[in-house]
Amino acid sequence: MEGLLTVLDFETTSLENPYAIEIGMIALDDNLDEVSRYESVIKPPIEVSKKILGMTRLTSNQVSKAPTFEDLWPDIHPYLSNRIFVAHYAHFENKVLYKEFLQLGIEEYLPRSLCTHELSKKILQELPKHSLEFLTSHLKISHPESHQALGDVIPTVELLKKLSQRSEEHTSELQSR
Repeated sequence: MEGLLTVLDFETTSLENPYAIEIGMIALDDNLDEVSRYESVIKPPIEVSKKILGMTRLTSNQVSKAPTFEDLWPDIHPYLSNRIFVAHYAHFENKVLYKEFLQLGIEEYLPRSLCTHELSKKILQELPKHSLEFLTSHLKISHPESHQALGDVIPTVELLKKLSQRSEEHTSELQSR
């Protein structure tokens, strides 16, 4: 797969005890253009609350009939192998990956990550908030499917592009001084 970056988002069973219930990924080339995309509902090892199902717009039937993370690993692996994953709140996505990898017995595998939340705090220091919802609104990035894995990945890709562009502009400003 071309490029080094994969933008990733999970929807999970909870914040406290997160197991993946949905994954969305977009692989990017070196120009931050889409190379490939992947999404799937995932059957977690624990029950999913009605609140989470309502927020993610998934049904208990979809989740109960979905393949497990282990079943999906052959499809997911190419998006993470020898790549850097990008996520808004990458620390949380790492936590989810770690739990899923523990189930597979491959906890040493965790790929490197880049967090657009932390990146936005460095590049857009003037902003009062750096949540994905705030940034997409502020930067006029479409984000109609919040709390859906691919629905959060797509605007994160656009956010990454805008942050990259702002970073390049800032770097060229500093070099011309």
